[in-house]
Amino acid sequence: LAQLGEKIAVYGWRNELEHSAALIESARPLVEARGSAELLALFYAALSAQHLRERRYRVDAQIVEECRRAVYAAASARATSDLMRSESMRYFTMTNLGVALAWHGDLVEARQVHEQALAIAERQGSPGARGRVLVELAVTAIRGGDVEVVRELAPQARAAAAAGGFPYYVAAATALQAWVAWRDQRFEEALELGAQALELWEPHPDFYPYCLALWPLAGAHPETGQNEQAIAAARRLLDPSLARLPDELE
Repeated sequence: LAQLGEKIAVYGWRNELEHSAALIESARPLVEARGSAELLALFYAALSAQHLRERRYRVDAQIVEECRRAVYAAASARATSDLMRSESMRYFTMTNLGVALAWHGDLVEARQVHEQALAIAERQGSPGARGRVLVELAVTAIRGGDVEVVRELAPQARAAAAAGGFPYYVAAATALQAWVAWRDQRFEEALELGAQALELWEPHPDFYPYCLALWPLAGAHPETGQNEQAIAAARRLLDPSLARLPDELE
């Protein structure tokens, strides 16, 4: 089961979703029949992540429920796992639930769940974990159009992710800062920060936060007379590996 988990993770990073789906389904009978609470938590986390990617962040009630099951299983595993590992599992599953809730539109609960995950990260003293959940809190704020919250959280997220050695979340935080600059009509700065974020994401081309940088680029380029670059950024927002836009925008 541990080896299957590693393979699923590798396929996810490669964006080979059909292979990871097959592995998840091959593990399901054994996990559901004989798996410990910890294995159930890992299984439902992998299952929800698979569905999230397949559906391009069009989150439905099924994905939210899968994330909740992972959280419940992680909570049950506390009695049989050492404290550090069980806390890490709770952080991981709660952060995933917060992401699902945010993309489902349940912004109030998403913030509450992320704040609980943030408290765990701070207890553990993990800057990388703190950086990730700060990014997700800021993404939740973006979905609510709250510029001031993003303005406050993005620099904190960037510093924490850098301290933890997580360039992926440094890129996300940089994109968040680009979004704030765009909303402030600081268009040159938005273009500079957006380009930095895309460069940092270069090793991870198949993950949704690319769109965090593409939105401000698509918005700021026309303000500086760069219409072709704006069209190119907008076209990239339609890439099948990215979060799918709402129907009316697509």
